[in-house]
Amino acid sequence: MTLKEIVTVLGQSGLYKSISTTKNGMIVESLETGQRTTIPLSVRVSSLQDIAIFTKTSEKKLDEVFRNIREKLQGAEIVKSKDDPKKIKEFFSEIVPDFDDTKVYFSDMKKVVHWYHQLQTYNLLDLIDAVEEVKEIDKNENNDNEDVIKK
Repeated sequence: MTLKEIVTVLGQSGLYKSISTTKNGMIVESLETGQRTTIPLSVRVSSLQDIAIFTKTSEKKLDEVFRNIREKLQGAEIVKSKDDPKKIKEFFSEIVPDFDDTKVYFSDMKKVVHWYHQLQTYNLLDLIDAVEEVKEIDKNENNDNEDVIKK
């Protein structure tokens, strides 16, 4: 499993594992309850791998934000999404100090904290590294292809 297979569903709380696609939508399984459900095509579904946080200069991919959180916490529990808003904002600004405060709302900060907590709870933090490994493999394959093209 990779972060690409972990999705968020608009209007639903929590994270889901993408199981399959159907003609009319997508079958997902809740990480929390294990319950499977079909999400219609009309509902927005986003993969964690495709989500990024706006910074003042560009964007920071969510897997990079998660790695920053893990590095800061070093195995400790993350703040809860229901904690004091000041505490969450302070924590988030330590993780992504250059976030664009005109585009990143408090609700976004809460989601990132909640998602990380869910990955931590269900022992899925290794998926963050899996994204990095895939990037390395792709990079190496591209370098091999460049060598072939140059010859």
